[in-house]
Amino acid sequence: MSNTSTELACLNIGNDTFECCTSEDPSSRACQAAFPAFSNGEDGILDKGCRDDFLTEDAPGCIAGCQRLGLLYGSYLQDGDINASGRGPIERFASCVNVPAIAKAKAKAPDSLPEGFMAQARHIEDVTDDGLVNVTSAVWTSRKKKGRAKYTSRPSNQPEEQALKTPSNEPGEGEGIAPTASGASTEQETDSLWYILLEEFHKTQCLFVATLMIASLTLHIYGHDMLQNFLLMPISLNGILPVAFTYFLLVSHNSNIRSPSGFGLAALTVIVYALSSVVYWSLYAQFLPFSSNTSTPGIFSAVSSSLSAIPACGHYSAFALCPKIPAYQASLGDIEGAGDKLLVLTPVIWAFSTVVLLALLASQFRYYYYHWRRRRLHHEHQHDEEDFKSAAAVFRPPWVGRQTTEAAASHASKRIRGSIISLTFSEVAYIVATMAFLAGMGMQLSLLSVPWTLELVDPDGWSFGQVVAVTIWVPPLVELLYEFEQKRRRRRERRAKRIASSELTTA
Repeated sequence: MSNTSTELACLNIGNDTFECCTSEDPSSRACQAAFPAFSNGEDGILDKGCRDDFLTEDAPGCIAGCQRLGLLYGSYLQDGDINASGRGPIERFASCVNVPAIAKAKAKAPDSLPEGFMAQARHIEDVTDDGLVNVTSAVWTSRKKKGRAKYTSRPSNQPEEQALKTPSNEPGEGEGIAPTASGASTEQETDSLWYILLEEFHKTQCLFVATLMIASLTLHIYGHDMLQNFLLMPISLNGILPVAFTYFLLVSHNSNIRSPSGFGLAALTVIVYALSSVVYWSLYAQFLPFSSNTSTPGIFSAVSSSLSAIPACGHYSAFALCPKIPAYQASLGDIEGAGDKLLVLTPVIWAFSTVVLLALLASQFRYYYYHWRRRRLHHEHQHDEEDFKSAAAVFRPPWVGRQTTEAAASHASKRIRGSIISLTFSEVAYIVATMAFLAGMGMQLSLLSVPWTLELVDPDGWSFGQVVAVTIWVPPLVELLYEFEQKRRRRRERRAKRIASSELTTA
């Protein structure tokens, strides 16, 4: 495109049929569709969106109407006819998104313009820079992320063509909403399903573990029943490492968890983790007196007493009093080995999980505090945009890069050419933490095998608790299948709408 060419309007923004009309080629198909000759009797790009029902007393012109989100994304008024195409918001957006470019072209008055250009430009009156800024903000700025602050300092022309062809992840989640017209990509939808499964799994896990921990507290865990301790201590770790691991994955892969809407999930995680920690350390304290007794097999004696000192036997027996009977010496090694595992491995698992969880919570707190501080700065400087920008620049979160555009591009090119050395600190930390979590999961699996090693439970017999422990995971899997089917249905609907829109455009 030459320097003398002026971009006038763009059609089918967000679709594969995206094209723009320029003053360099006023006879192109895009120009004929956007600015049809009056003799053709067809509606142009602004005729469709700036209809009479789009204009109100408060917003009498096209520029004023395009600044009103309620009008911009509302439906057409209908009198009696219940049939509708649903194209009201689509046509209004298609008109309003081109208003800044048409207004600028009208002011420049290029040498070559389409025949019907001025017929469309008549819809644009009382042009001001503030008005064009507000129109640009309404059609391209996501209010969900930007809030009320206006970060646009001047009216923009059309975005780059390649950017418009790239679909966003969710409606209202990027710098603009038009790219979502073609829908999210298959890869993005797969990521969304992964987040849904992981989040539902985490919620189910937390609720299940919380129930187990409350039930454990009712079993008088502060007594010296070593059999009970051997069974419950590995189970208590289910609320430690797995909970911290899934929350780590959620925060690492989904930034929405750090938004205020993710506070409930953080609170649930902390409550379950605290309950599990109370149960774990209460059980761990019961092992310490026996672990310090090196002259006799203390843990073995305690387990023996738990097995035989029952009320029917007077709370003691020869087996309990004589732990060194040769017939039972074979069990000594297994019990002492299991006790050593519980005494050595479990504190390591708890310490690592706690450090990671505290780091995640600190990151979230910093994120909340940053946005609270930024909103406060905007409130203090809401009448002076430059003061707000300068004040906000002083307080920025540590994860926001401070590189210039050239430095960022250079860094990106180096990373493409580089090896593992070019990984950022956060990526290295993520990989190391994930590997450590996987190692911890291996440790925990070895601890969960302790009851089977000591033959305290029958792996072939399914009790009431085992049935509940398995069936509790059915709802998240059912919801995943449901979401998967919903995604497929929405993809089919979007594909059908794109085909219908393309046919209407060509017609």
